[in-house]
Amino acid sequence: MAPLSRIGRSRMPDFSSGLTGLGGARSTARMASILIVVGTLAAASLAVGMVYALRPRPTAMVAALIAVGVAFLAGLGGTILGLVVSFRSVGAVDAAHRAETLARGISEAMWATTIGLGTSVTIGALIAVGMIREKRASRPQLPRAGGV
Repeated sequence: MAPLSRIGRSRMPDFSSGLTGLGGARSTARMASILIVVGTLAAASLAVGMVYALRPRPTAMVAALIAVGVAFLAGLGGTILGLVVSFRSVGAVDAAHRAETLARGISEAMWATTIGLGTSVTIGALIAVGMIREKRASRPQLPRAGGV
């Protein structure tokens, strides 16, 4: 199969079968742990963002903004660590499988970016929702027409 035709077939990595191209169980465990850490940090950051969207307060706003940074940096850090694991694993395989090993490792490292950036954007949207709700709540209520 041509390398370009595989690009569209990228999917979330399946760690249950093992990544034979990435140098065995060690690399598989490292990639899995990187994605688990990034996913956990992203989920915690998203929870902080949801708290702000539901109950907008200045302290919650600061926490939500910090959560955006944490999610973004977790994704970036996961990508860097994933690429390091991927490039180290290339040396452990024969020349015939190096391209596949590298492509698979980079694909898995990019999932960390997707998780981190996706969470950052989502938290940003939650912050916007919280700010809109806060603004609406602070507006004085006008009397309705025909009512007393």
